[in-house]
Amino acid sequence: MGDNNNARATLSVQHKSGLEQIGIYFGKFLRSFLYQNDWIKLFMSMLIAILVGFALSGDFRVTREGTLTGGFAVICVCLWNGMFNSIQVICRERDVVKREHRSGMKIYAYILSHFMYQLILCVAETFISVVAFYLVGFDFSGQGIITPWLVLDVGLTLLFVTLAADMLSLFISSLVKSTTAAMTIMPFVLIFQLVFSGGLFPLPGSVRNLSVLTISGPGFNALNSEFNVNELPYKAVTDMMEMVDDVEFDVTLTGEEIIDMLSDESNPDIQDLRATQVGKTMTVREITDIVQSDDEFADLRAEKILDRITLGKALSEASKSGTANQYKSATIGDTPITVGMVFDFILNDDSLSDVRNSTLIEPITVGGAIKMLKDSGSNILNKEVKYYTTIGEVLDSLKADGELEKYNTKTITYHTDLGTVLDKVGRDETMVRIEKEAKTSLYDAHYEASKANVVMNWIHLLIFVVAFTIASIIALLFVDKDKRG
Repeated sequence: MGDNNNARATLSVQHKSGLEQIGIYFGKFLRSFLYQNDWIKLFMSMLIAILVGFALSGDFRVTREGTLTGGFAVICVCLWNGMFNSIQVICRERDVVKREHRSGMKIYAYILSHFMYQLILCVAETFISVVAFYLVGFDFSGQGIITPWLVLDVGLTLLFVTLAADMLSLFISSLVKSTTAAMTIMPFVLIFQLVFSGGLFPLPGSVRNLSVLTISGPGFNALNSEFNVNELPYKAVTDMMEMVDDVEFDVTLTGEEIIDMLSDESNPDIQDLRATQVGKTMTVREITDIVQSDDEFADLRAEKILDRITLGKALSEASKSGTANQYKSATIGDTPITVGMVFDFILNDDSLSDVRNSTLIEPITVGGAIKMLKDSGSNILNKEVKYYTTIGEVLDSLKADGELEKYNTKTITYHTDLGTVLDKVGRDETMVRIEKEAKTSLYDAHYEASKANVVMNWIHLLIFVVAFTIASIIALLFVDKDKRG
């Protein structure tokens, strides 16, 4: 009786079309999901996503490193889900597949029904994983590059990665003959996917191109494009600056270096410093005290204000003046003697040479004038004098006089720490400039936030899906060549 039933079932399969067989096997896989506890895979997806999210959500989309690490972990979860979905589904029933194939089952119908079932399973796992990631702190808010919502862009990327990994495992499962072989191969495949993705682990140039053979590579690139990783701050910069904040060191500068820095008028900060006014208020008495006592003013004090003046010189100069000429013809009293005659007599008579050489005014120096001013006790000594100049004018004057040359080779050493230097030069401005340079040097074209980048990575993943599906069909076509048991 049993043989008759099997014969009728075989006859029935032989007469089913490929499309009908897809429906039959798809229904079988759905029943397996419900009655053979395959739904536990969804629970495991949620649990893995929650554990990863708790560990890595802190800096996700806050810093470059946190986002790269979080994105890599998310891709790992998708690879894990996809590969465990189908790594054993064919090899564990290989004998059944071989028997049914001999009875008329079409291999492509069997694989496509698996694809349909695995697609639904991957969609469910992706949805559960995204919700779990979101609940534990992963930020998927904002506008997407392809769709209006970032969470939808991310969800599609995770779905394509999961489905590609699923089809890869389906191919392995259709290729090997036992679950033991499948589970032995899977860790090596998973390690290859993670290590050679070219994402978190930098690859040397000789093997960098291997990343195009991985599912994780385009998935990782798509996520980083969606999260605009290139524009995120580099956490290592902030951590480094905090670590070295208390580092102490000595700074040694020569006088020439200091003078050159203070003379750099192209620097806006130096311009402000040079324009700073300096000066003070002093009384005339204080100024005269300094000039009279300071050795720096010895030459000034010796400078003559007025030379010695004799009577002869005074008369000679007076006779040359226009005013004296007016009086030369004037007579003295009732005598016929004129003023001009008196001048000529005094200036020319040899007997009056001593008279002509007699001193009318002693020579006066700057020092002597200052002494006379101080001895006079004049109120002018208490008058205040205000003088202002700029630092730039002082420096330029000293440089022009050569007064600064003697300081060129002298050195000044001072002890400080990096934190003090940053505070003086502007900590925030310095950090902004360092982060800008870090972004420029770490810029990766694979992470450019553009539609073209995301779409190309999605196409890359879908090519994997199609390729592994076709490869599974081809591999399983040789199922009849298994040794008969």
